[in-house]
Amino acid sequence: MKASFGRKTTYLRLSVTRKCDLFCRYCRDSSCSFAKDELTLSELLHLARCAVQAGIDTVRVTGGEPLLREGCIDFLKELRPLVKRLGLTTNGTHLAAHASALAATGINSVNVSLDTLDRKRFFKWTGRDLLPQVLEGIDEALRYRLPLKLNCVLLDDLTAAETEELLRYAASRAVPLRFIELMPLAANDGSSGPTGKMLRQQLTSLGYSLRPLDAALFGKGPARYYEAKKGESASCIGLIEALSDNFCSRCDRLRLDCRGRLYGCLYHRQYTDLRELLLQGAEDEEIVACIKKVSATKPQGHDLAAAPAPFSLAEVGG
Repeated sequence: MKASFGRKTTYLRLSVTRKCDLFCRYCRDSSCSFAKDELTLSELLHLARCAVQAGIDTVRVTGGEPLLREGCIDFLKELRPLVKRLGLTTNGTHLAAHASALAATGINSVNVSLDTLDRKRFFKWTGRDLLPQVLEGIDEALRYRLPLKLNCVLLDDLTAAETEELLRYAASRAVPLRFIELMPLAANDGSSGPTGKMLRQQLTSLGYSLRPLDAALFGKGPARYYEAKKGESASCIGLIEALSDNFCSRCDRLRLDCRGRLYGCLYHRQYTDLRELLLQGAEDEEIVACIKKVSATKPQGHDLAAAPAPFSLAEVGG
């Protein structure tokens, strides 16, 4: 469907819950509440069908932690035939228990958050001692041949040694490792992290050579991909540089949270409440038109370089 400033919208990030069993410092803050105002999965599926009618062909299901939402696997099964590509983003803590069922849905992509392989650091950054469960989930997902990517947020105290350890881990499992620039949000409490350029410089100083790869081979996301090679070891890495290499001009997505709020941009507070349309008994045509309007009025870009967004990522869906 058409979007503002010559763009086209084909991608929907859909949060099914705000619940999460981690307390990642870049996602949630102490003011984040989890009121019981989530739409039912049937209602969210209804809105997803309308989004597909509007022109969406790719959906990524997120949270919170989506696997904490009862019925999530069945929801994915119903959603899969509606779209060309279906993805899931998870913190991995419940992945082991659901890997087999996830594989049976025919899902195209599973992104797992993994910021460190150090158990103490994991506890420091997430508030929970659950790293062994995450690593078990990754291995179980690979056993069932789920198409995985690993996501690592670039935090200010991520060391070169940890970066190399993550690279070796990802290479040993032949899984792409994506590094994501830390976005300035309320939950971050003034924290900052290295840019993609700084990471590339760090890798070069560690003896890695970087060879660009075709991003189209890895899905529809905004990451730029490289082969990071050192000696006989080679890793596939991705860089998501929303601050230092702003990709708003090619943004193709909308975001729907579990309360039915549709955002044209993750980093703007403006949203359209689709829940109200459902409560009013609106026809699908009206909902489709509303989704198209949100796409057509997407902001030109975020202004996070000027000031942090005054909300946490958990409020609008991870």
